[in-house]
Amino acid sequence: MLYQWSIEMCPTAKYVLKTDDDVFVDTYHLPQFLDRYRFDRKSNFLLCFVVKGNKPWRNETGKWYVTKEEYAADEYPSYCAGPAYLTKIKTMKKILAKVQTLNYLYIDDVLFTGIAAQNLTSHYDWTVSFLE
Repeated sequence: MLYQWSIEMCPTAKYVLKTDDDVFVDTYHLPQFLDRYRFDRKSNFLLCFVVKGNKPWRNETGKWYVTKEEYAADEYPSYCAGPAYLTKIKTMKKILAKVQTLNYLYIDDVLFTGIAAQNLTSHYDWTVSFLE
C-alpha cells in the first residue's frame, strides 16, 4: 500500500505525489506552483482535481457499483480524482489511521482521499491554476 510504504520508506519527504502509470507530471512547473501557493506552510492537505457531488453508482450492471451496505450515504464526500494527487507524509499518516477504522471500499480514491480524509484535511483543487 502506497501510504504505508511512503510513511516507512520516505518519512522526511517534503511531498508525496501519487500518480497512475499513464500520467505525465510537469516536473518543472509543479515545484513552482507549490512554492507560489506556499504549500510547504500547509500542514494537512490533498492537492488534486477535486471531485464534488459524485454519487455512488447503484446500478448492479455498472463497473463502479456500490451497495448501500458498502456505502450508505447518497453522495460521496469531496475526493481526489485518481490519476494524480499530492500530499504530505503527515496527512498520509492521519488518513491511514482513519482508513484502518473504516469498512473497506474498493474505490480507493473515494475511500482514502474522500471518506477517510473527511474532517482531517483540506482539498485544494489544482485545476483552477496548475492545469491551465
